[in-house]
Amino acid sequence: MRTQSVGRTQLLHEIARRRLRRLDVAQATGVSAAVVSLWCTGLRRPNRENAAALEVFLGIPPRAWSMGVKPDEEAAA
Repeated sequence: MRTQSVGRTQLLHEIARRRLRRLDVAQATGVSAAVVSLWCTGLRRPNRENAAALEVFLGIPPRAWSMGVKPDEEAAA
């Protein structure tokens, strides 16, 4: 089941804004690019350790992954 979260929206925004590859995010957080793809599509959320790494690398607070977004906010990302 896909999840729509503020964290996912921020992840997609930061990847685009910084012109990163999913592989770049994967290497910075210690996971595979496939796992980053799952986060980007909303099929999976990062665990606490990965969320902390995303906060350091991209500035996405861990609590963002448990915050929902409205469908119109998702489309704007």
